[in-house]
Amino acid sequence: MNTVRIRLLGDEGRTETLMNLLHGMAGVECIESLPVADGHCACSALESVDGAPKPIPAICNLEVEVVDAGAASRIRTFAAGAAILLDASAEFVERF
Repeated sequence: MNTVRIRLLGDEGRTETLMNLLHGMAGVECIESLPVADGHCACSALESVDGAPKPIPAICNLEVEVVDAGAASRIRTFAAGAAILLDASAEFVERF
């Protein structure tokens, strides 16, 4: 079984929405949300144009177990596009 690891930068609602969307996809066996050590991003890029700080989004690690490499590829493509539509950011990593 293959595992797709997604680090999602966005709030809890966006994470839950992405998880629900992924559950409906063919080839997905299991999705697990894993805790993050600090749980928040400390990125300097989060300042708005006028200098006011933006709300700090949460980081969530998702492990998606899929049946094969083809499903893993579809999940990566779908999750990247869905993250954009959810106003979040998805990073695919080998390890958390």
